[in-house]
Amino acid sequence: MTKISLVFLLCLTSLIACQSPSQPTISTDETPAPITITQRSKVVTLSDYFIKAYEGSVAGLGKWELLLYNDTAGNLLGHYKHSKVGGQVKLKGEINLDESFVLRAENAEGKEVGKLMGSISDPAHLTGIWKMAKDTKEHPFDFQERTTTDAAAWTGAWHYNNIWDDGMLVIGNVTKNGFDFFINFNRGGEKGELLAHANLQGQEASFVVDGAGKEKACELIFKKHPNHVSLEQKQSCSFGVQAKVSGQYEAQAKKPKATLSFGQKGAIFQTKEIHDTFKALVGEQYYQQIAYDFQHWNTQALLPGDPVNAVAVVGNVVGREKLDASILLYTPEGKIWIASLADDGTNATRLLRYFTTEPKQKNDVPPSIKKWAVRFGPHALIRE
Repeated sequence: MTKISLVFLLCLTSLIACQSPSQPTISTDETPAPITITQRSKVVTLSDYFIKAYEGSVAGLGKWELLLYNDTAGNLLGHYKHSKVGGQVKLKGEINLDESFVLRAENAEGKEVGKLMGSISDPAHLTGIWKMAKDTKEHPFDFQERTTTDAAAWTGAWHYNNIWDDGMLVIGNVTKNGFDFFINFNRGGEKGELLAHANLQGQEASFVVDGAGKEKACELIFKKHPNHVSLEQKQSCSFGVQAKVSGQYEAQAKKPKATLSFGQKGAIFQTKEIHDTFKALVGEQYYQQIAYDFQHWNTQALLPGDPVNAVAVVGNVVGREKLDASILLYTPEGKIWIASLADDGTNATRLLRYFTTEPKQKNDVPPSIKKWAVRFGPHALIRE
């Protein structure tokens, strides 16, 4: 039986990010979100992101409470508790193609202590068996979704739409006092995930960890708006220095695209005419790829032998400086030279795509581009 793999790790890498004087502007192509505000009353299926709380019983083991998060890719995670267990026990597992599921229960050391195996064809009703890791006996279970009222429409998937960063906030099991949430965020090469409970007061909710125990101090403030949820992070929350989850999470998922600024103070190009010449030179496909590289950018001094009166601009994506980077030289008359990384970093010899408006200089690469390319080690130019 084919299974979709489970990923539930909180992985963090450190990074120092810089702010550019002016970032590329954003255009977007909208695609329907898995759950939108107008859809929140519909029947939820396995193709929807959701967080659900369940109550029920396991034969011989009394009453249980479960919390499950579904990521729509076949992965489930959450926790359970019952009177014979002190505190919550982590659950993680996967949904099979026939809508059966396996959830492995783990103790604080990550050791499997048991399994819940059953059917999730109806996400509101779970049935199956519980089996202890050290026991062959099977205990039938029956869990029903806990019904709640969400007058403020917090429930659903909310999307952080950004060119270089992405994130999702999923909220469920909303009561008058709080809700459960899962957040998944990628920013500046750092990643973070968190499944937790927030306390609710009106249109604002909060999640607070004081940091007195093993967990890092964390404070998240949620505010509900008609078409989005705003989130403010006030502590590190183990997400990393730069991977802050603060921002606006919208009901609609979008696909932002980068464009290169022009004709204003602090812009990459001095005029629209030079910008348009550049775009025509590289074409639409490479324009998007190169514009993406200029999340952070700065101008630099010319080297001897560079084009006279040229402007040199170096750009990169924060946290991916050796994977997404470009260098651009242009003159006020519209002469252009551009080099951009053109591989995924796995080649022993790095590939650099090179364009110029000057046919006679295809093989005469400006010194600034040559020096810039050295940082990537052995490399070869693809002359377009």
